[in-house]
Amino acid sequence: MKGMLSIRNLLRKINKKAEWFSDRVSDLFGKPVFLLVHTTWWTIWIVGGIEKYPYGLLTLTVSLEAILLSGLILNSSNRAAREDKRLMNKDYDLSQDTNEIVDRMWEEIQDLKALIRSEQLAHHADLDDEM
Repeated sequence: MKGMLSIRNLLRKINKKAEWFSDRVSDLFGKPVFLLVHTTWWTIWIVGGIEKYPYGLLTLTVSLEAILLSGLILNSSNRAAREDKRLMNKDYDLSQDTNEIVDRMWEEIQDLKALIRSEQLAHHADLDDEM
């Protein structure tokens, strides 16, 4: 049993580090400088004649980069969606609790209004009896 718990804890730690890494990569590669650097790199590769057409090595590196980046970005996006869902559920629960409190307060206000009216009517009735 303890072995399973330690494996589970290890997997959680690895997952946390992978999510952190995915978030950093997504942040870095989501910036305009990423596009600029890559566009410059590809231009130098093609214009500089590093490789002859049909650019097999360039195609391979760009494809592998796209595969890795898409996985990292999806991982980051999934983590963000889970966090958004957790916060949405927390917000919904708070909203439900608030609605219940407001409903109870509304009922108490209505009860107080009814009590005030009955007190006013009783007071007017006392005044009528005195006359």
